[in-house]
Amino acid sequence: MGVPDVSRYYLAAIVSTLVQLHHHKTSLAWNQIETAHTEGLPLHTLAWTPADKRPHHKTICPTTATTLKVWDKLVKKQQPRMRISTAFQLQALTILIPGFEYKFWHSHGVFCLSQVLDNGQMIDYDTLHNKYNLPTATFFSYLQLKSWVHKHYDNTQVQGHLLTEIERLCLATKPPQRLLSTLYSLIGPNDCIEQFKCIRAWERELGQTLTPEDWTSTLRAHKTLTLNTAHIEI
Repeated sequence: MGVPDVSRYYLAAIVSTLVQLHHHKTSLAWNQIETAHTEGLPLHTLAWTPADKRPHHKTICPTTATTLKVWDKLVKKQQPRMRISTAFQLQALTILIPGFEYKFWHSHGVFCLSQVLDNGQMIDYDTLHNKYNLPTATFFSYLQLKSWVHKHYDNTQVQGHLLTEIERLCLATKPPQRLLSTLYSLIGPNDCIEQFKCIRAWERELGQTLTPEDWTSTLRAHKTLTLNTAHIEI
């Protein structure tokens, strides 16, 4: 695999699936299954929703819960420059603002907070109305959105609309290249303290507890054995 730390690679792979959701125009089958267990809120919508504001779903899939846990840790490490990210998905307002009509915005291609902001300020309604051909029924929800942004979006420290690396990956106009290696570099060795269920299950079968260094050594040994076996077969 060519990576020095299996745990970091594993975390990077988890986060990469979430980042890629921002670049799919249609929902992927696995995401549809997970979304059905979070009352219609897809993973990337939950990801940018403040953790203390997310609804608690008793039926949430373990993979969804694990991804959000890893994601929260990475985003916190990135130290976003604003309380609410410009990558925030407007669909989340359906749980944050009573009566918010997201369906009108979604049907006209407005999904993300970055689409209604200009240099940290809300774009006026007429401009949005003309740009996205919004129906007049969106005017009230626009006022709701503007009030919410004024209250929760902190643009006092934004200079030149700076973004964290994770925000740039999600807001890129095209799917980012070398995504896994980029995320791997963002995840530090100290981010891999937690062990997930699959690792704990393997350790139970082995009857011992392994450190990240042990897992790395195991991978290297397996890779060497595989190469030797292939050489013998040839």
